[in-house]
Amino acid sequence: MKLTPFTGSKYKRQLTDVLFSLVLASIALVGYYDWKNRNKTVSDDRASLHSSVVKFGFGLDSVHIEPIVVRKNELMGEIFEKIGFNRPVILEIEEKTKELFNPKNIQSGKNFHIIKKMNVTTNP
Repeated sequence: MKLTPFTGSKYKRQLTDVLFSLVLASIALVGYYDWKNRNKTVSDDRASLHSSVVKFGFGLDSVHIEPIVVRKNELMGEIFEKIGFNRPVILEIEEKTKELFNPKNIQSGKNFHIIKKMNVTTNP
């Protein structure tokens, strides 16, 4: 018994060889362009990361991060007043975050940060 992968005319074998060569060439081309684009994307991402300083996942060119230390017996409303919020805004924040955040969990001596968006004039 003779083991040959292709039985048939010479034309069919040539056609099969051509198709197989085209498939291999297309796989090589796709792999090359994918590799080339992957390297380009990584370098573009690195360049964009180095162009702006990031803290806590926020770009410092678009937000202002203010560190605050909680003092003994200081209330959340007092902290927000020091930052510059008025009473109606403080009450609105407390109502909206009532189910997500418990102010009793704030402990004296702990650090936390207030993140504010920057205005067009770069003032927080």
